[in-house]
Amino acid sequence: MADLLRTLALGVVAGGAATYAKTRAEGALQPLAERVLPPSPAAERRSGADPADHPDRMPPAELVDAALRRTVGQGAGEQERTQGSQALHWGMGLGAGLLYTALSQRYPAARAGLGAVFGLVLYGATHATTLPAAGLQAPLRDLPRAALVWEPGSHVVYGVVLESVLRLAGRDEHTEG
Repeated sequence: MADLLRTLALGVVAGGAATYAKTRAEGALQPLAERVLPPSPAAERRSGADPADHPDRMPPAELVDAALRRTVGQGAGEQERTQGSQALHWGMGLGAGLLYTALSQRYPAARAGLGAVFGLVLYGATHATTLPAAGLQAPLRDLPRAALVWEPGSHVVYGVVLESVLRLAGRDEHTEG
C-alpha cells in the first residue's frame, strides 16, 4: 500500500510540475514559432490554433461548451469556458502524470528520450487525432503551421519535466526497473 501511495503522490507532483512547465513552454514557443511561420488571420481563428489570444477556442474550452450543450441545453459563456478549460487542462495533465509514473515504473522503455517520446505520444493521441476527430479542434492540416511546432514542442517539455521530476524524487530507488 505504501508503494501505491508513493506512486500516486509522485504522479501528482510530477504531473503538476509538467503541466505548469508545458503551459509556460506553450506561451514561449507560440510567439517564436509564429515569427518564423506567421499564421493567417483565418487560421488563427480555428479551434486549437491560438491559446494566447483565443483560449476560448482551445480544445478544453470546446469540450466544456459541448458538455454543457448536451447536459443543460445551452453552451458555455466565456467565464465558464475559461474556468472549465483550466480545470480540464490541469486534470488531464495530472492524469497523464499518474499514467506516466505507473507506466515508467512497470515498463522502463516508457522513459525513452527522457520522457520526450511520451510527450509526443500524448500529443499524437490527443491533438493530432482524437481532438480533431471529436470536433474539438481543427484538423492539423487546417491549423497554422506554427501550431505544428509549439503544440508538440510543449508536449515534449511536458514529458521531459515528468521524467526529470521522477528522477529527482528518486523513483528508481524504490522500483525494479
